[in-house]
Amino acid sequence: MLKKPPILQEILKGGARMRTGVVLLGWGFAATMSLLVAVSAYQNRAPDPFGARYAALVLPSAGDVRTTASIGNANKRPTEFGVFSAPSPVESPRPGQFEAQIDTLRHEIIALRRSADALRRQNDIMSDRLAQIEGGRTPSVQPPSGYATPSTSYDTSARYATNNRQQAVDPMITGSIGKAKKSRGTASAPRTKFAVDLGAYGSLEEVATAWHAMQATETRIIGSLLPLASIAEDANNKMVAHLVAGPFDNAADAAAACARLEKRLIECKPTLFAGQRLPAR
Repeated sequence: MLKKPPILQEILKGGARMRTGVVLLGWGFAATMSLLVAVSAYQNRAPDPFGARYAALVLPSAGDVRTTASIGNANKRPTEFGVFSAPSPVESPRPGQFEAQIDTLRHEIIALRRSADALRRQNDIMSDRLAQIEGGRTPSVQPPSGYATPSTSYDTSARYATNNRQQAVDPMITGSIGKAKKSRGTASAPRTKFAVDLGAYGSLEEVATAWHAMQATETRIIGSLLPLASIAEDANNKMVAHLVAGPFDNAADAAAACARLEKRLIECKPTLFAGQRLPAR
């Protein structure tokens, strides 16, 4: 084996030492740069806005730590944390739906209140009529003057005696079907009609004028109704004429018509269908 010359051996040893020096120099440069970056970051750090405020915060005494589920914030108000429920699969209501439902309920409550008022008024009228009947204050029917009441009496005993022999005898019932009961005729009570009160006026002419004006603008609501003038006293004990339109079969229909008129900014309330006809124009 050939032996390397001494000069070549020295050159190779010098190259190895040079490589080692370059590596050490690189590591030293990297360490120096890291130190410079750390010193620069420490000297140029941003001020902590919360450090001064929380530096004087009093810590709780030693012992069991209780969770309060809240922390402080910049406004010095506790911010509570809670577990939010999962989103409901039901579709959320559209904007304005709650307002529409509340408006509908408000109109229904107004209609029920007016119906109750009309029924209460009808009850008072019926109570007054019953009190008059029980007190005997109903006017008695008298024959007109100049009419002679017949005083002749007829003896019908002989006629009844002859007719008794000709009366039919009911057949004897042998089956399980009983004898039919004779029906008694009952007079049907008059049915109360309801109406809408469209305001009070000073005279019948004003009532007629107001009715024709409303008929021209509100034909779809009151076009098929019959107007009447109901005379009553106002709060100042003054006689006024109320414009009444009807009839309605029940108070609910009258309240519904009032609700439609109130949407048109017309004063209205349910009442009984009673009064006199308007003068012809």
